[in-house]
Formats: sequence, structure tokens, C-alpha cells
Amino acid sequence: MRVSFQPSYQDRINFNKINNKQPVSSQLSFTAKTIAVTGNIASGKSTVQKLFEKYDIPSIDVDHVVHYLYEKDKPVIDAVKKMFKSFGIDSLENDNFIDRTKIRTLVFQDKKIKTSLEQIVHPAVNRKVQEFIQQNAKNDYVAIFNPLLFETNGQRNYDYVTLIKIEPQEQLKRLLNRNFFLTQKTAMERINSQLSQDIKENRADFVINNSFGLEQTETQVSELIKTLKAPQVSKGTSLLSGKLYLQETIENVLKKLGFDSSKTKQIFEDIMQTYDKTSRGYHGIKHIETMLKGFDDFMLHSKDAGKITNPNEFRFAILMHDYINGIPDDVEKSALKAEELLKSVSSDVNIGNIKRLILATDYVKENKNLSFDEKLMQDIDLMILGQNPYKYNNYSKLIRLQYSNYPDSVYNPARKQILQSFLERENIYNTDYYKQSLEQQARQNIANEIKSL
Repeated sequence: MRVSFQPSYQDRINFNKINNKQPVSSQLSFTAKTIAVTGNIASGKSTVQKLFEKYDIPSIDVDHVVHYLYEKDKPVIDAVKKMFKSFGIDSLENDNFIDRTKIRTLVFQDKKIKTSLEQIVHPAVNRKVQEFIQQNAKNDYVAIFNPLLFETNGQRNYDYVTLIKIEPQEQLKRLLNRNFFLTQKTAMERINSQLSQDIKENRADFVINNSFGLEQTETQVSELIKTLKAPQVSKGTSLLSGKLYLQETIENVLKKLGFDSSKTKQIFEDIMQTYDKTSRGYHGIKHIETMLKGFDDFMLHSKDAGKITNPNEFRFAILMHDYINGIPDDVEKSALKAEELLKSVSSDVNIGNIKRLILATDYVKENKNLSFDEKLMQDIDLMILGQNPYKYNNYSKLIRLQYSNYPDSVYNPARKQILQSFLERENIYNTDYYKQSLEQQARQNIANEIKSL
């Protein structure tokens, strides 16, 4: 909410697209919910699997199943040897088991060998996985770690899909550190042979970003478990929080708008420094994070998500709407600052749309001819009004702290006037999504604050 309080007046808050799949628990005879966990090479799947064990969630690693099949399963061993002989390859180093290192090299070199091998191994792996799930059917959840989940179109077989994401530079570093015999060129070839992380992220229900160290990864796993155990699972919920969530979200927005890496880093640091000041009170970086997550939630769960003109432009408007705060015409100046930054971008960005979204948060200048995007921008800015009383009271205390240089005799009447203007509206919120979820609580919160002033 824009607050531009002055003595006389003015007091102005892994997208995942979810695959349309039938859960495996409805196809088979077990009751445990299934969580498929995937990630590209060197993303840290084994680390996350160990963290799952802390929450007593049984898990199976498809890589380990494959190892078992190559070493212990005679029908698979015989079928693989026969297949390789058909390609003129007679020796796999050992008569009793399959040499995985040699197979890996051959698979990278020949797509026909890869396809033939998968036709033998994948059905055998699926049988072992289903046996494991059946054995653990009495558990609430069972986790299946499968690095090739999307490549084999296996995501449709599970209730939830979680991607373990890793930043490219960190991925290359880890791969080289654990495979000293690899050259950088060979390592990159292995990384690039897999389906893009961006594509997988777009298909996953949840994303764990494993680029920030064990502590952050553990926090995200904990958040994932809490989300799964909630009465209603909110797919697409970000498992990051605070600066890491903001960094990932802001950098993605800026890159998609056309800013290069250097400018993206510069703008991110500037935004953090600008909003992360004690003097900002409520209108600080936490407000920006709350709005971004609110927009993410709307895009995931609202039937009206398709009405948004450009989600990245909307997110950029959120980032900039409070950039300049606490001075006359601060909304207009924030919009001009956004325009100034965007003029350096060569991509086709609708600067006018972004400015209109920012200007929509100036509640002093009432405008009844708002687009759907502008109405939603107002609703997300005003989400705090409809939160539980504890959160609302904290918000009102922060607003008062921000204007602590004014005595109660000045602040209270102005604050009452602004709050009363919200109650006088036919609806505080513009969109059905927020009317249904926040309107009633917002009116109660505002009425209670007016009584306290």
C-alpha cells in the first residue's frame, strides 16, 4: 500500500505449469502419495535424498536400481549383452556383469545404442520401482529419485514432481570436482546432453534450488515437507525465502525483460539496497517479497491468471512501484525510474503498461477506468489488509513507526481518514480472487484499527 503521509493528509503492501496427469496412486493399488524427485547431472540428488531420510520418507534411487540390474539381474545382463553384440560390440569387460563406465561412453557416442538400451532397462527399472512403492504403501509418502524422469516422460506416473535445480557454473564446478578425469569440454557435453533445466522447471510442481549450500537446501526440503503435509497442497509454492527467493525471482524477471548479466546484477543490488532500509518501515523489501509471492500464487491458482497481459512486466512493476517512497509524487517518480531503466533494454517491453501498473498504486488519485492488470496490482498491493489480525497489527505498527516524527494528534486523524475511505468503497478488492479470500477480514481489521486510534 502506498503511504505518502504528510501532516495535512496522504497515507497511500521452480511457474510452473502443472502437467495434467493422473496420479500413480489412482492407477495402482497402493495408498502412499508418490514424490518423483529429479535433477540434471551434479545437481545434488544424493544430498536431497539424505535429507528426505530425516523425515522418514522411504526413497529409492533409480540410478542404484540400474546398478543392481547391471550387476545382479541375469535376464537384463543377457539382454544387454545380446543387444551390444547386434551392434558389433562383443566385450563388456566382464562376463558376469555389465561395465557401466563403458556403457556410458557408448551411449553418449551412439543414439541408436542409447535407444536400444533404454528399451531393455527402463521396463525393468519401472518394475523394481513399483515393487518398492508397494512395499511402502502404508507410508504417507514415497520418494522416487529419477534423473531421467522427464526424458522418459515418467512425470505422469507420480502425484508430485520436484526438480533439484543447480546454477550452471556451480553444476560444472561440481561435475569436474567429482570426476577428475573429465575435461571441461567433455563435462559440458554431458551437461548439454540432458534436457534443459528451464524446461524441467516449467513442468515441475516444486523446485529446490541447490546452489546456495546445505543449510538453504535443508530449509527448502523442510518447506517442501510442510507443504506436502498441509491440508491442501499448493503446487508451485516457492521453497526459497528472503534474499535467495528475491535474487532468483528478480534476476529471472530482469533477464527475461532483456537486461544482460552485468546490468541484472547491478539492478538487483540497487533494489535490495533501496528497499532494505529501516527507515522504510512497512514499505521495505519484505513487502516486495510478499507481493511477488502473492502474484505467483494468483498465477498458479486463479481462474483469471490467463488475463494477465505480461507476467514479467507485472513483476517488474511490483519491484519498482515503491522504489521512491515518502516524498511528494513518489509514485510518479517511481514510474519514471522504471522507464529510465527499461530504455536501455533492446527487447520489446511495453514500458507504458509497466508505468500504468505502478501508477495504479497511487490510491490518492482515484481512477475508475482500470484494466484487469491494474486492478490486480492494487489488490496485491493491499493484500496485507485482509491478513490475520496478528499480521495486520504488525503492519499498522510499522506504518506508525514510519511516521513516528508526527504526534498522535496529527497522525491519528489522517490515518482514520484513509482507513475510512477503504470502508466506504463498495469493495476493497477489485478481483473475485481477493474479494472471496480477503474482503471480509480486511473490513474487520480496518474497523478495529479505526477504533484503536
